[in-house]
Amino acid sequence: EPQSCQLHVRGVEEDESEGDLREKFERFVGARGVDGVSIRRRADETGANTSWALVTLSSARVAADVLEKFFFGQVLGDGFWGWGR
Repeated sequence: EPQSCQLHVRGVEEDESEGDLREKFERFVGARGVDGVSIRRRADETGANTSWALVTLSSARVAADVLEKFFFGQVLGDGFWGWGR
């Protein structure tokens, strides 16, 4: 059985909700590929938005597919993503 995998997503907009982010990922991996989204709202000492999110995907293979699409410019834009299990 596949092990879930999390992607760290930087650059989450101030008005972006967990549902918004889930919908963006589901466009590329389908509803079954996204197990959860959790946004952490933050600002640095200057007040600049530094919010980020963890997106839990159903498997490392799904995460790798998303990363591949991102690197080829097909997903979300300019945010930086890291990943881990």
